[in-house]
Amino acid sequence: LVNEFYFTVTRVLPAVPVPPRSVVIERYPPAPEKPRDIIIERWLPYGPESARRTIVQRAYCDVAYPQPYYHIIVYDGAQTRIVRRFENLG
Repeated sequence: LVNEFYFTVTRVLPAVPVPPRSVVIERYPPAPEKPRDIIIERWLPYGPESARRTIVQRAYCDVAYPQPYYHIIVYDGAQTRIVRRFENLG
């Protein structure tokens, strides 16, 4: 006798990918530099990977999305005017 195990594997498959989003790009002049951050990294070990059950499920129907649009807004830096005036007050 041979023991055979039959089981159902069910997986959730991704739906049809969403089209690209509409984009509005705003470009500002560069800000002054800030001091650098202090980053401390610690690596934690992963434990052994456990076996997982998978369930497959059909994706939903396609959804009609609006056509994306793209706008680019560019801002200039602030205009500065330097006035050098010396006054001798005595």
